[in-house]
Amino acid sequence: MSDLAAVSETATSFDFGRWQQQQLWGRAGRSVDAAEPGVLRAVQARLDGLLAGVDEPVRILDAGCGKQLQVPIAANRHVVGIDISPEQVGRNTEIDEGIVGNVQSHAFEPASFDVVVCWNVLEHLEDPRAALHNFERALKPGGVLLLAGPHPHSFKGTVTKVTPFWVHKLAWRRLLPDQPPLERFPTHMSDLGAPDKLTQALGELGLRVELMTMYEGWEQRAFRCKAGPAGGAFRAGIRVVEAVSLGSVSADVTDFVLVASK
Repeated sequence: MSDLAAVSETATSFDFGRWQQQQLWGRAGRSVDAAEPGVLRAVQARLDGLLAGVDEPVRILDAGCGKQLQVPIAANRHVVGIDISPEQVGRNTEIDEGIVGNVQSHAFEPASFDVVVCWNVLEHLEDPRAALHNFERALKPGGVLLLAGPHPHSFKGTVTKVTPFWVHKLAWRRLLPDQPPLERFPTHMSDLGAPDKLTQALGELGLRVELMTMYEGWEQRAFRCKAGPAGGAFRAGIRVVEAVSLGSVSADVTDFVLVASK
């Protein structure tokens, strides 16, 4: 986390707005600060540095675009969004072009994007390696790839992988009872989504990892906070899982963000 701390204060232009004011409230009004603001400031700083010399408008591929672009990146930009859901593409007001398609198989124009963003999508893919090949091919020389998602070897990732899809939807409704229902997709949670394996796969494609950080996401923090006294039992339980798995399942890490350059 030293790399994260070193760059977290240097972001200047466009902050990740979604999480900057995000605080998770527990019992008796106790606030639990999310880790995301610091993580995303560090990522933003690295993106600003890598894209400093890029001609505007910055061409961005939002791969698995959903209903909104998770990353601001630049004020002057042209965003192409692709998603398998026509409803999601139709609702997304932050894209300039929409494609209904699959990031694993769609034939993107080679060397056509300055940035490819794939945010909380790899875990839903049956063949994430095919998607990575597509992203590398779509990037211009010097382009930037931003990947984010759940760590498949975290407690959250392990539970997600071994539970049925209806349990995932129920968990989201319980965690976010006041939010409108979102379109959810089955989660395959491929081992390739682990940061070490991603780093190796990207290296094989000629991409260099510029920043990789892992952290405990706000969902798990919120659960522990809302659980009150039971939060201690939850913490003890995942420590037991960590020990039984000989450290292969992490208790404190749930998510990762990775920035790579071509």
